[in-house]
Amino acid sequence: VVIEETLSGALTSLFGQAAVTQEQPAVPEEGEGETDTGGEPAAPTGTAAEQAAALLDDADTLFAEADAALTDGDWGSKTRVVRVNDWTTSWTYGDVISVVEGAGADLDCLMLPKVQSAEHVVALDLLLSQVERSAGLDVGRIGIEAQIENALGLVNGDAIAAASRRVETIIFGPADFMASLNMRSLVVGEQPAGYDVGDAYHYILMRILMAARAYDKQAIDGPYLQIKDLDGYRRVAGRSAELGVDGKW
Repeated sequence: VVIEETLSGALTSLFGQAAVTQEQPAVPEEGEGETDTGGEPAAPTGTAAEQAAALLDDADTLFAEADAALTDGDWGSKTRVVRVNDWTTSWTYGDVISVVEGAGADLDCLMLPKVQSAEHVVALDLLLSQVERSAGLDVGRIGIEAQIENALGLVNGDAIAAASRRVETIIFGPADFMASLNMRSLVVGEQPAGYDVGDAYHYILMRILMAARAYDKQAIDGPYLQIKDLDGYRRVAGRSAELGVDGKW
């Protein structure tokens, strides 16, 4: 579950695992450094069938905890967001159904990672409409936050921003983006060690910002994973703010 305040020029997030994440990214993913209110599922043992049953039990528990956090938490005016699995996995539709049916009335947005085309957004929009209608919710109320995490998503940024009225925010996901470019650094949010002139992320952020502004969306910079380097975080966040970005993880 992600709780956001994005309009003040800074982004404040509280994360919890809403679904069993079964991906193994090549570099540290955005979830690192976040507060996990759900906990990691225990490593399953036994036969394949027993392992599958254990994963389903863990998923049910995590979704129940996420639903409870949304419905019982005192979030005030903050935007309540759940980050689901992306469309390259087998779990996106299950995440959406579980969260929206369980706590849709207390949910403001779904965050869709690894968005690569407008079709990814349209598919989520259609699924959301069906689940909202089935659950007796106002159709179209739940927004979408699209996370750009590779080169294809960036070059399709304009189409992604325009793909649905539900789209509220375009977010830069630097960890997987760096891997998709074969960038020679594992320090997420910082400049590659051998790149000593300019800003390696300037073009990326400006493309996201242009798409967001052209279609009246928010633009959010991704995380800075050197969480003990407060001066470094302030420097990077300040640089993004000067560009006009609305917030930062």
